[in-house]
Amino acid sequence: MIASSDSTLVARSLRTGPRDTDTKHRLLTAEATDEESTLDEERAKKSGGGGRVKVRGTLRKWTSGTSGIPLLSKIRAKIASSTYTSWYKANLKPKDVNKILDLSKQQNWEYSLGYLRYWRLRGGGYEKLAAADFLIVATGAGFSADSSLPVYADIAKVEVYEKMGVEYQDLCDPYMLEQDEELFYGFWGSCTNSYRDTEHHRGYQILRKWRDIIRSKDSANSDSSQDEKRTAFRAAFDRLRKCEALPANLSVDLVTNDPFFVYTSNVDAHFHRDFDKKEVYELHGSVETWQCAGDVETGAREPCEKLWKLPAGYRFDLDVVAMRAPGGAPTTCPSCGGKGRPNVLMFHDRQWIANIDEEDGYIAWESVMELMLQDDPSLNLVVLEIGCGLRVPSVRRETEMVVADVIEGCGRPQATLIRINPDIPECDNPVILANGRFLSIPTKGLEALEGIDQELANLRKSV
Repeated sequence: MIASSDSTLVARSLRTGPRDTDTKHRLLTAEATDEESTLDEERAKKSGGGGRVKVRGTLRKWTSGTSGIPLLSKIRAKIASSTYTSWYKANLKPKDVNKILDLSKQQNWEYSLGYLRYWRLRGGGYEKLAAADFLIVATGAGFSADSSLPVYADIAKVEVYEKMGVEYQDLCDPYMLEQDEELFYGFWGSCTNSYRDTEHHRGYQILRKWRDIIRSKDSANSDSSQDEKRTAFRAAFDRLRKCEALPANLSVDLVTNDPFFVYTSNVDAHFHRDFDKKEVYELHGSVETWQCAGDVETGAREPCEKLWKLPAGYRFDLDVVAMRAPGGAPTTCPSCGGKGRPNVLMFHDRQWIANIDEEDGYIAWESVMELMLQDDPSLNLVVLEIGCGLRVPSVRRETEMVVADVIEGCGRPQATLIRINPDIPECDNPVILANGRFLSIPTKGLEALEGIDQELANLRKSV
């Protein structure tokens, strides 16, 4: 007999096939880079008398008494931008305006602009995170771009490729391995070498710190409290397993019991530098993991069900002029001796081997988390989405689906979606919007994380 609170999760967990199946077999590694959003640069006009600043419908009532204090025109234009006006009008407080005026008076323009952007964060981003009991971090290409990594489309924009008449979708296609092996390995070797050489940005460490804070929340350094959390997680896991709502033969020991999970479409493997493998799901694979290519040309031979890791110190012998590289032992299937390829979903990819262990771990963790939220109305989930575009919308769909499922399954608004994206910050999910559980932060990922982290630090100091 399945408890009523479990029945929703059974239906949730037993969906036929993987999520977004129609989307997955498009290229899911090429998310649009989240560049700085283009704002309306219309200048706010100064009114006569005393040099008072008149900002379009936003700061008027507060700046009218600040005669003689100049504001940087760029700040005025940002505030006046149609992208921001409605939010600022509803949320700005006089003390925030005074802060900007003080900073501009000191001619501290850069900090003024930064503080202006963080008004948006003060609208609830840090408060929501401070109250979170569970945190899902979902990232796309915009998050990696903050490490100065180009998306694949930009990597392919090099002279030799243009002369050959090949484009990104040609290079990122398993058929290229048969057509031109060295060109295929040159492209993926360039990606892999670059990812390994690049120092990932500070945002990863900020997220790790937040994970640790949520992990120890309300524990007061009590081991018994941590034990209680683990016991509750296992109990929920067992309930779901008994009603067959979890992947078959999945052990609870293979699923993280931390209240934190990373769901990413990025293939650079940078999250594994700071997080345990049980709390990361790379839904499109990773260049660090390789697989047998099988018979790519005819499909007559399926790839061996073998995945392997590239050696830690391995570098592709890349000819950076011709953008070609030979294969070698690390790129050869250890089972059949055939050609290997990155375990990354590509264009027209019928041979990709999905990482079922990671997928099962994520599905199980998410299902347990939802059941725990149903059991305890005081618990809250925050889904923090960073740098996920519409070019490949699989991550955005997932984050909205999770938050809407929690709201509907619990019958209460116990989940919030925070979307950090300078270009496409909107959400049109009716369940999330009707319950007021969406916060948009229209800026780049690292900038937003640093701003929220500072506010969280200030909040902890004030407690």
